[in-house]
Amino acid sequence: MDYRGTAIMGVWIGMAGIIGIFTYTNHMLAGASLWLIFAALMMTAHIIRQTPEGESIDKLSGDLTEFTKRLSSLEESVDRINRLLEE
Repeated sequence: MDYRGTAIMGVWIGMAGIIGIFTYTNHMLAGASLWLIFAALMMTAHIIRQTPEGESIDKLSGDLTEFTKRLSSLEESVDRINRLLEE
């Protein structure tokens, strides 16, 4: 899970915790739960629209390049095995 998934989970878990505390203590803000859910939806939409950048995307692109090289070498090995079996 990248940073966006972690942030979204944090928003929703925090919102559920706040609503739970307000409801459990019968606080006057317990009626604002609908507003908190709306705010969590807005923050979720904002987080989803963000694009990764910086060190995390550089590491991911490096890993993807290495994975592509390993996959192509595996495909070459399978092709060689198929040719040997056909002969």
